[in-house]
Order: sequence, then C-alpha cells, then structure tokens
Amino acid sequence: MHIGFYKHIEKYLINKNNVKILILNDPYYSYNATQNNNTIYEYLKSIKNIKVLEDINEYSKLKIKYDIIINIFFSSIFIDQKKFYNQILKISKLETRFINILPFLGFINYSYLNFNPNLFKFINVNKNFRLQELAFLDKYGKKLQIKESHIDKIFFQTTEKRNQSFVDHLYNELNKNFDDTVILFDTKIIRLEEIKYDYYKPTRLGHHLSGHSSKTWVDEGAFKKLVELINFKSLIDVGCGPGGIVKFSNSLGIKSIGVDGDNSISRDIENDFYLHDYTKGLFEINLKFDLCWCVEFLEHVEEKYIKNYFDTFKKCKYVFCTYAPRGKGGYHHVNTQDEIYWINKFNEFNFRFEENKSKLIRQSSTISKNFVRNYGLLFKNKSF
Repeated sequence: MHIGFYKHIEKYLINKNNVKILILNDPYYSYNATQNNNTIYEYLKSIKNIKVLEDINEYSKLKIKYDIIINIFFSSIFIDQKKFYNQILKISKLETRFINILPFLGFINYSYLNFNPNLFKFINVNKNFRLQELAFLDKYGKKLQIKESHIDKIFFQTTEKRNQSFVDHLYNELNKNFDDTVILFDTKIIRLEEIKYDYYKPTRLGHHLSGHSSKTWVDEGAFKKLVELINFKSLIDVGCGPGGIVKFSNSLGIKSIGVDGDNSISRDIENDFYLHDYTKGLFEINLKFDLCWCVEFLEHVEEKYIKNYFDTFKKCKYVFCTYAPRGKGGYHHVNTQDEIYWINKFNEFNFRFEENKSKLIRQSSTISKNFVRNYGLLFKNKSF
C-alpha cells in the first residue's frame, strides 16, 4: 500500500483504540495498492482491535458487530452483491462507519466489479447508508472530493447523453491527472434492513426522460404574464424535470405539483412531486387544476402516447405548452410537428387555441432559450 493511499485510510483508524475495526481487502485486484507495500499491510494486521480479512468463507461466517468497516475492493470478488452487502448489515450496528472503496473504470455500468451509480442505488434501496463523502483517489493518494451540491450530478448520469458537462469534465480530469483511480464512499449505517432484491440488473433511463440535464429554465416573464392573463391558483407541471417551475410557482402562492418519469435525481419539491412515465400509461390523480404547464415535453414523447398525457390535460382549465417544429433538431426529438398540428390535436380533445394570449405570453419571455418565445401555445379547455 503506497503511503499516500494509506493516509486516506489512516484517518479512520487513528485514536480508535476502543472500537472494533474490520478491513476487507482484495490483495489480487490489479489496481489495489495494498500489493505494493507489505510493511503497512503487516502493520495493520498487527493492531489488536483491527481485523484484516481476505477470505470469502471467513467473511460469510462473521458474527461480531464492528464499529468501522473498510471495504478495499473486497466486494469485487462477489458475484452476488446482495449477499455481500447484507453481510455488511449483519455485522454492523446503527452508526457503524462503512467506507466503501471501489475500482473506478468510468461512469458507464460495466458490472459489479466497477463503481456505477445504479449499483449504489441498488445497495441503498432501503436507505441503510447515509452518504457523508464521495471522493476519487489514486494509488499515490491524490484526492478529488466531490462537493455535496454536485453529488446528484454523478448519480444523474444514467444515459448515453453526451451533454452532461460536469460528468464529462470530471471524467477528463481523472483521466488526465489520476493513476489507477478508485472511488471512495464514506457512509454511516443508519438502518439495518435486509436487501431483498434477488438480483442486480443495471438499467438506463429512457432517453425521453433525460433531456433536462438536471436544469430547469424558469421563464419568469412568460409565467407572470400567464398569471396576469388567466389568474390561475393551481398548477401541474407535466414533464417537470428537476422541478424549478413548481418551486417558483409555489413561491408565488400558487398550489403546484410536478410529474416526471425521471427518478434519477433528487428534487427540492419532493413533497409536491409525482413519479410517472407517460409512455407507461395514464397518470392517475383525482385532482383538477387551473393550469397545466407543459414546456419542452411534447416533442420528446412518441405520438402513440398522446392520449396518455392528454388525459392529464383534460383535468386542467388551461394548458400552456411548447412544441418543436418539423425538422428542428434536438435531443430525442421524436414528435416534431408544426403549430397547426397541435392546434388541431388540442381541438380534437375539446380545447380552443388562445391566439392573442399566446402572442402576449411569447412576447413576455425573459430567458435566452427561444422555446417559449417562438413556440409557446395557450389552450382553453371548453369543458370547464
């Protein structure tokens, strides 16, 4: 183990004479720095309250409860990841510190041998682990710690989309400056609930759910013009993404909720958020709304699913939406149609196009993006 790498482990060991510490080590993994310095390794094994373990069978038979558990690639030996992490829970107490050090080959979901966002979500399905720190290390001890405010951007990476600038920048930085990169999760165990999934299956978000890049374009000018024109008191944002519009609308005293199929990010609006993918069916909710805000949504969902989201629209007095015209490029644009198409389509569902109000809303747009300014449409539900 290189002295630089060891220093990041040492901080969990110093002044810990009265606690039980377990170090799980895989000495055979090629990236594992413990192969390279037997002096440190033997020193760790000599400390009375530290147990260094490298044998799967011995690990499976452990019954002692530990205060600190450090996994240095040992979990990569296990094909059954559920079995490994359930044993961690069995030999832990509430408040046990679990430091999980895994090889890092990139953000794509290669397998259980390599860190990936979906694996951490799988092991933490019961919220047993509270993440306290996420950092990248190399075998010489170089460290890059991820700010808490940026951690969600790593776990958001679940698609092949290439415009995620933070993740791309981070990956390039690690390739350029780090040698044999590993990732460190410093967690505290706050629950001991068994993981009951029978298998781990890496998944990706559908492309139609991942176009927001964890950002909401809040068009305050257009939104406030809508308030002025129709004086709405309740709102549903269909395709709300991170939830910026819902948060802004609630701040104005408008009772608002958001619905979106992306479960890969955390939101400030969790109490006002509903998870639903309109390609899977109708959104069942027994509420009516003054306004449906549906911006940057229509072009991302295939035409065959129109009835699913129009079922939500019909529960609203007004619908404000944007569209992408035919031929307009963009990420996962699968239903690009001209304005007349949407006017006719809304008419089929008993909506009237509010042409003059639409023009006023477009003119009031205050964001640099042009989707509201050029393609914003307001419709009135004739059933209300």
